[in-house]
Amino acid sequence: MAPFNLDRTFFHLDVIAKTMVTMAPHFPSQRLFESGWKSLSDMELVALLVGSGTPQGKALRDAQRLLEVVGSAPKLGEITWEELHRADLGRRKELAILAAVELRNRIHTNPLFPGQSFRSSLEIFRHFKPLVEGLKKECFWCLLLDGKNRILRVVRVSEGFPDRVPCSPP
Repeated sequence: MAPFNLDRTFFHLDVIAKTMVTMAPHFPSQRLFESGWKSLSDMELVALLVGSGTPQGKALRDAQRLLEVVGSAPKLGEITWEELHRADLGRRKELAILAAVELRNRIHTNPLFPGQSFRSSLEIFRHFKPLVEGLKKECFWCLLLDGKNRILRVVRVSEGFPDRVPCSPP
């Protein structure tokens, strides 16, 4: 039986470690931990969201394909299931993207409740912006307030077309 050669055993591990270090810039997660969120491109952020890739960069290719379908990262917030399905990422990755968009919407939504009062139109804007931001159609909302600017009710009166909404008194 040949003697155990420690130098030879560790040599292969050393080559693997050196290869990983030279490839590190290609791994978004590695650069994230070294340089922070701002160091990542939109494509790399989407790659982190869609899941683990392979050494060949499959997650980055998936992210690039998705961004090509959508157009840009900000438009991800408006993506529909049909558009996402065209990117052909697989059901789990598609659901992960939609879940992230929904979480973003929930985080930015300031709920309105009866009796809540407003001091400025900015407060109303902050509530409605996430609700209407991704819509493909115009909507007409009515915010019913009492004399002290407290909410009585919020009503979605009508939903129309991409460029107009029909609304007439009954």
